[in-house]
Amino acid sequence: MNARTLGAVVLLAGLVLERFAAYGFRAQFSAVLVERGVSRVDALRQYGEFAEAQSVLPILFAGLAIALPRVWLALLGTLVALFGYVLATFGSFEEFATGVTGLAVGVSLLRATLVCAAADFVDVPRDRLVVGVLGYGCMNLGASMAPITIVAATPGHFSELPAHAAMLAALCCAFAFGLQRALPRKSVGTEPLPKGLVGIGLLIAPLAFLWLMFESQPMDLDLPWWAHWLNTLVIVPVSFVVALVFRCAPAHMLSRAIIGLLVVGLGLCGAGAVGLNQRDSAVWVGLQAVLTFAEIGLALVVFALAVASLPQRFAPVAVAIVGASPRIASALAGRPEWQTTALGVLGFVSFVTVAMFAVLSPLTLGMLGQSESPQISDDVSKARTTG
Repeated sequence: MNARTLGAVVLLAGLVLERFAAYGFRAQFSAVLVERGVSRVDALRQYGEFAEAQSVLPILFAGLAIALPRVWLALLGTLVALFGYVLATFGSFEEFATGVTGLAVGVSLLRATLVCAAADFVDVPRDRLVVGVLGYGCMNLGASMAPITIVAATPGHFSELPAHAAMLAALCCAFAFGLQRALPRKSVGTEPLPKGLVGIGLLIAPLAFLWLMFESQPMDLDLPWWAHWLNTLVIVPVSFVVALVFRCAPAHMLSRAIIGLLVVGLGLCGAGAVGLNQRDSAVWVGLQAVLTFAEIGLALVVFALAVASLPQRFAPVAVAIVGASPRIASALAGRPEWQTTALGVLGFVSFVTVAMFAVLSPLTLGMLGQSESPQISDDVSKARTTG
């Protein structure tokens, strides 16, 4: 493992810790406030404001990441978040609001920069694509461990585990920051072509369609305990398998693999619409399984393309917008009069978009910084060598 790979791995480990801390704190938020005497309505309102801030602020902070070093911003974000965790966990009730504000700012800054900071350690779009896939898996891994914080909490107090995890995440970012300063300046690798930049914008519609499908499922059914873990149990290991495939696939097969995952993901998402309105536990579990594999084809791939397919300086903006897409779906799901229409419109646009990717393979090649078939390029190179 060279120094640049080490830097990316350390930041991905920091991502796991940061997501564990963020989701662990959110899991306790409303319950601890109620135990401290806050009404349930006010506690849910404060939680909603806290969650909403983490959807909007990353898009604003992503603008900073266009001009400033992402690893520096990631370190700053972990320090601000750590300050918020310490105040919210160990401070007085009066200091809680300040701590939560610091948390919202720090976590939002990390959501826009941490994965991109890891990708900055590598040189070419294929490697950044792999980092994006691994980043998606690491986020889900950290979030899946969050329930541990509830077990470790005492009534009326937040668990100390998120604060400890945030401190370790800050150490990871500090190490990566020092490592990047010690390494020689990285030469600019192959950048995506301008015609490929429209691709990530086109893929927002299929992504919103997927999240709206998730939001449209009935949530008041009697389900087996393992059904709630089905998504995580599949997403985390499969994301590492997809990263391995993207890293090892021949160059001429990489764009086909991406298109294939998009097509399969959208097809599964459309197939899941059949059981969307069925209020049956078995159907719900089956639908969850279908949508989980659709998430691999759509959300995981789109997130990775957001990291890899834009010129590096603009990647945080794309990552922040992709990260905000679930909130858009939640807003639509909260308006029943719009929900059915939104599903129909987004579904139609999504199928048209993915068909474009399937037919216009240069679009995908452009997103990966390739202007012609790599297989043709390889053949030409070999002919020149032998000639």
